[in-house]
Amino acid sequence: MNKSKIYLIFFFVLLILLLPGCSYKIVKENNITDDNFNKKQECAKYKNDIEKKFTDEAGISLNILDEIFYSPSLNSCLCSYTTFYFDANGKPMDKMGPSYVIQDILSNETILSGDSATNNDIVKLYYQRKNELKK
Repeated sequence: MNKSKIYLIFFFVLLILLLPGCSYKIVKENNITDDNFNKKQECAKYKNDIEKKFTDEAGISLNILDEIFYSPSLNSCLCSYTTFYFDANGKPMDKMGPSYVIQDILSNETILSGDSATNNDIVKLYYQRKNELKK
C-alpha cells in the first residue's frame, strides 16, 4: 500500500471521528439559542402587567419602563425603569434626581436601585449592570 492511500484512509478516519463532535456542538448551540429566544418571548408577556402597575401607582412619581429582558445569569425575567419624582404641585422635585431601577419580575427582588441626586455614577452602573445581566 502506498503512502497516498494511507494518508487518504487516515484523513477519512479522522473526518469520521470529528464530524459527530462538530454537529453536536452546532445542535447544542442552536438549542441554547432557541431556549434563550423562547425565554425572551416569555418575558415580553409581562410588559402589559408592568405598564398597568406603573399607571396604577402614578401620583407623585412617574415610572418609565426602559426594557424587559431575560437574564441567562439569573435565569429570570428582569425589567429596568426610571422613576421621576414630583411635588404636590406636579413640579419636578429639586432635591431628588431620577431613580434607576433593575428589578426581577418573577421574584420582585430589586437588583439595582439608586437616584442620580445622591449617586453620580448610578446611570453608568445602571447600564453596565444591565449589560452584565444579559450575558
